[in-house]
Amino acid sequence: MAHADKEYKVILVGDPAVGKTAFVRRFVTNQFDTGYRATMGVEYSSKIVHVDGTSVKINLWDIVGQERFRSMTRSFYKMASGAFILCDVTQHDTLDQAIAWKRDVDEKVSLPSGKSLPCLLIANKIDLEAQMTDDKISSVAQTRGFYSFYKTSVKENLNVEESVISLSREMLRLDKAGAMLPVSSSSSNNLILDSEQKSAGNSCNC
Repeated sequence: MAHADKEYKVILVGDPAVGKTAFVRRFVTNQFDTGYRATMGVEYSSKIVHVDGTSVKINLWDIVGQERFRSMTRSFYKMASGAFILCDVTQHDTLDQAIAWKRDVDEKVSLPSGKSLPCLLIANKIDLEAQMTDDKISSVAQTRGFYSFYKTSVKENLNVEESVISLSREMLRLDKAGAMLPVSSSSSNNLILDSEQKSAGNSCNC
């Protein structure tokens, strides 16, 4: 993979079947698989995007959504610079759970400045009949600490890349302000991440 100006670890969390793995596959390979396969542990993929003249390598960590694995998330979150938190617009309870996932992220990882990770709320499957209103999604994003939200359809490839660009731009903004620690800025941190990537890569199905 070509060299990038910046490199960030981004986690994807949310309940099972909200579309996390499909989101990653659509973004990285531009493919969509109609079948559902639960993530076991964590799966890792990466891709370089270009944001306002800066090349950014996004290391995507697709994290298991089952409740029984929730105690393991701290190790998966380590050194993350941003997060996608997904819900399924056809399942209203997944929006409530997105709030719980946001709280889980806030409690277990933060930026070096002590601030919360920039989290983007992803309301997925808008190609189907929604069980939640735009106002509700917007309200959750505004009141629960998300910096913004996107409505997406991984199946129809709507707003997938746009949401990644948005989070990349927000991480770059925080980086410039001194609140962000890029993966490439610390050799000791790189050793930790490389070890985690190798472990996660063993289960990658991308």
